[in-house]
Amino acid sequence: MIDGKPLTEIINTTHENVKYLKGAKFTPNVRAVPDLAEAVKGATMVCFCLPHQFLKPLMPIIKASVAPGAKCLSAIKGIDFDDKGALLRQRQPLPQRSAAQARWIPRRTDEPRS
Repeated sequence: MIDGKPLTEIINTTHENVKYLKGAKFTPNVRAVPDLAEAVKGATMVCFCLPHQFLKPLMPIIKASVAPGAKCLSAIKGIDFDDKGALLRQRQPLPQRSAAQARWIPRRTDEPRS
């Protein structure tokens, strides 16, 4: 809540996330949705960009809501591990790729590729 208004309402009205991305305007087709199931309903691709520790409890909701065969892209910096290995791979049956792990993506445009 910001000044008594939900952030999603502010984003949908002003096309700006005044809390986390102040000054960066979204295109009018971007819509903030407070319900995760509704936000990913029927999605054929989901991009994860959140702290890794929040992903595990969200996966059942995401799995139940996305389209069959949906792809996932991980932009997560860290990945949780349990006794079976990487949590993202073990608990998440959707196909996924990790941009954060791609060694060929330079951090800045002036960095050489390794």
